[in-house]
Amino acid sequence: MAVPIEKAFKLAATGTYSLGNIANILHDEGFSTKKEKEVSKSHLQVILKRPTYYGYFLHNCELFEGNYEPIISKTLFDIVQDKLEDRSKPKKVEWVREFVRLIRCGNCGCAVTTTLKRKYIKKTKEWKIFIYHHCAHRKGNCEEKPLTHKELKAILFSQVERILLDKETWQLGLEIVRQKYAKEIQNNKNQHFFYSLEQQRIRDKLQRIIDMRTNGELTKEEFIDQKDKILVQLSKFENKTIDVNQSLKTWLELMEDFLNTAFQIQEILEHGKPEQKQKVLAKIGENFILKDEKLTFSFKKPHDVLLQPEMRQEVLLDLDSNQDKRIQSPLSYH
Repeated sequence: MAVPIEKAFKLAATGTYSLGNIANILHDEGFSTKKEKEVSKSHLQVILKRPTYYGYFLHNCELFEGNYEPIISKTLFDIVQDKLEDRSKPKKVEWVREFVRLIRCGNCGCAVTTTLKRKYIKKTKEWKIFIYHHCAHRKGNCEEKPLTHKELKAILFSQVERILLDKETWQLGLEIVRQKYAKEIQNNKNQHFFYSLEQQRIRDKLQRIIDMRTNGELTKEEFIDQKDKILVQLSKFENKTIDVNQSLKTWLELMEDFLNTAFQIQEILEHGKPEQKQKVLAKIGENFILKDEKLTFSFKKPHDVLLQPEMRQEVLLDLDSNQDKRIQSPLSYH
């Protein structure tokens, strides 16, 4: 009997096994009651609280040291007592509201807030958390009924499935936009060369009027007037070079973000952190309204293009079109 008792304490000390699990393990190893039945959870809890097993016994509510060899150490016994005490406490839930300031009540216009309720389940002897999303009632009593967290998630998932990209489409889209970006960068080298020539021509012109001023061929007023005009031209071409690079880089970042969001959104809503969920929902949607026990919202551009079946087929073709057409396409961020 000593070995099963020691094992019961060691399993309980880990904090990862329920009393039911421990009882099942002991039963499988031949540990049972005198009637050869599985030890109940209540009986097991009594066993785990007995000081007898670490070498002491109770007499008239006082502890006395026994003259027998203990089965377990006092340290192991104390660890198990701490674990048993933790089991009896409601679990503290560290939880951040995922939809704060995102959803409004369709009945009265107030913000929708979230409430957590703890309930002790006698059958399983566990505390459970129930989450409800409901009107904040800032304007008085509101008849809008709350939604459970499970119901709200189901609605969100059914909606985002409409814009979800499968893995093959996502990978192909990324490949196309990156190839297009590399091609445009190569084409821009010729444009940059032209801009460089123009900038050098303007700098040469600036040097000539400096020389003319030095030689007295221009008055101070004439020199300042011409110099200012030349510097405006030089700045114009310098800005063009920066704008071409930056606009192309911005386009790539926006298109990658669009594709990544359409592919990853379901995973984020299922496993992401609360702030990630809120951020992605605010990115794809607007006008989140809770009314008649339903959540409705509108998809923002460019994600709304994926709602149209015919447009989903054309997305990749559109990605591979020339940049001028792309700016006017339904995928435009403007």
